[in-house]
Amino acid sequence: MIQDSSDTLNYPALKQMLEPVLGELETPDEPFQFYELCGFLYGICCSPDMITPSEWLPFVLGEDLSIPENIQEPQAVIDLLMALYNWINAQIYEGDPALPPDLVVSENIISNFGKTAALGQWSRGFYTAHEWLSEIWGEMLPANMEDELGAALIPLSFFFDRHFADDIYDEAEEGVRGTFQQMANTMAEILPFAIKDYAALGRSLGELYEQREEKELLVAEGKVGRNEPCPCGSGKKYKQCCLH
Repeated sequence: MIQDSSDTLNYPALKQMLEPVLGELETPDEPFQFYELCGFLYGICCSPDMITPSEWLPFVLGEDLSIPENIQEPQAVIDLLMALYNWINAQIYEGDPALPPDLVVSENIISNFGKTAALGQWSRGFYTAHEWLSEIWGEMLPANMEDELGAALIPLSFFFDRHFADDIYDEAEEGVRGTFQQMANTMAEILPFAIKDYAALGRSLGELYEQREEKELLVAEGKVGRNEPCPCGSGKKYKQCCLH
């Protein structure tokens, strides 16, 4: 039986209750593993444009959002998914996102790759989310911030697939990449910083987009004159700033 008090559950309880349920979900593709789901929801929460549950839930439950009949409390499953989403989103809002607290990165760095490894699962979930949202990132990301995004994407995605990591290694400058194992160790070391940087970048882009929409609305409603301060906050007159 699934408890219905998901809004008050902490991370250990969420994992304990969600992990066995995920394997029973009947989705077109393989069901999400728990750490994979965490990585996926992290990517969703970091989007510069808000992604509603109705948009991302089909990835977890299938297009028809069906829950197998053997699960007696289907709404409780959705409540648990939303509780995990809210837990991850709260970390991002507070500026302190991280890997799940019980996700252990193996000292044998090569064993962190793929579907059977906790880090590989998380990275795979993140990669799924970012690929799905890549058009949003492309539309909202200024050209001068592309390198900043790329620097975060590499460690975040590195462990989801060994072939993918091999391609990254092959494309790196030969003089600085070292051995593949050295590169993998470096990626694991900088991953916590990349998690924070990617989240901060998504939030800052979202805030810039909201400010731009507010400014465009004020202009469209005729609430800003040519000689009035520009609503972008630059301190210049509108005719000398965003009018052009």
